[in-house]
Amino acid sequence: MVGIHLRTKDREEIDFLIVRDGVPWLPVEVKSGDLAPSPSWRRFSTLLPCRRGLQIVNRPAWAAHTIGDMRVLVAGAAEALRYFA
Repeated sequence: MVGIHLRTKDREEIDFLIVRDGVPWLPVEVKSGDLAPSPSWRRFSTLLPCRRGLQIVNRPAWAAHTIGDMRVLVAGAAEALRYFA
């Protein structure tokens, strides 16, 4: 697996894109506290083949949002890390 940073010419960005076997697998956005999905998801949901995204925030949260064909989970850092432990 490899992680990369994505940015458009319009300076919209996603902080990390995890690539698995050469294929984009999971985009990850990190925000200090925005519980609403970042506006960048709308743009990247049309550019990436990923059907799932993760937005990590620095407060308790766990909510799924549909943006285009992508499901974006907005999760607090503690909650998300506990899920992966």
